[in-house]
Amino acid sequence: MQRVGFGYDIHRLVKGRKLLLAGVFRYYA
Repeated sequence: MQRVGFGYDIHRLVKGRKLLLAGVFRYYA
């Protein structure tokens, strides 16, 4: 159960990072 939660956190972190990078790129573009 904890392992699944850890994987979910990783996925959420990567997704958030991509959204953040996309937002910054759009802001500077």
